[in-house]
Amino acid sequence: MAFGFVPRYSRKETIENSPSEILLFAVESAKKLNWNIGHVSKNRIVAYTSFSMGSWSEQINISIADHELTIKSECSGNQIFDWGKNKKNVEEFFAGFYEFRASLSPEELDIRQRALEVTEESGTSVHQFETSQGKITSFFSIFIPTEGYLVTPIIVNLNILMFVL
Repeated sequence: MAFGFVPRYSRKETIENSPSEILLFAVESAKKLNWNIGHVSKNRIVAYTSFSMGSWSEQINISIADHELTIKSECSGNQIFDWGKNKKNVEEFFAGFYEFRASLSPEELDIRQRALEVTEESGTSVHQFETSQGKITSFFSIFIPTEGYLVTPIIVNLNILMFVL
């Protein structure tokens, strides 16, 4: 959380499940947390938290390598401090991950794995995930009103207009 650096938090854990099972648990945990899933492949998930008063949305990167699960939450946009939001995202993810893993029977696990088939050639999920990233990606995007971020750009634009006039 130092000045000039993007606030982020990451955690790595060894999981004794197969990579495809880890992928399933991770996708379901992200859905349970109401994260917008932007990308899913055999070994990576990219998701975004919702835009709120306390956050401009965090980008969540989940990587799966053999039996190792790494999750990194980092602020999007111009946030200088995250006030513990990134650490909270990671902890909530792992809590949901282990809860979901414990709740599935072997039969239900098999059914859900077939539903989340990942093609070998492209490495992308058969399912298409829609995302509204809610993420401020460049300096000029603060001037464009979007859903959940409507009033501030209008006020900024009016102030600039008044200054120019």
